[in-house]
Amino acid sequence: MQMLHAIFELIALAMEVLAVVIAVLGAGKFIYRLLREDLRMKDAASCAFDMSTRRLEFGGYILASLEVLIIADIIKTITSQSQEDLIYLAVLTAVRVVIGYFLNIEMKHVKGGKTD
Repeated sequence: MQMLHAIFELIALAMEVLAVVIAVLGAGKFIYRLLREDLRMKDAASCAFDMSTRRLEFGGYILASLEVLIIADIIKTITSQSQEDLIYLAVLTAVRVVIGYFLNIEMKHVKGGKTD
């Protein structure tokens, strides 16, 4: 039973590392493309379009990262021994779901061509 517990903990840790890699990869691509486009000095209209495209792409990476973290939290609930840990994981998962929900709404807003 302890071996199974250790395997689930290892899987959850791997999922958390994967989520960080996804987020860092997305941030790196966003920053690289942003700097590359700024150096080209395009006209304002095309820069605004490019920024919306970049925001959508980066938001996709963030959402993917949050979803992987939620999976890791679900796996952690399997291995959790105390009620305190379960409550903490439930709250953390709820916060991640809410963030993901509103980020998804924001991405649909940007994709629809609406501006703030």
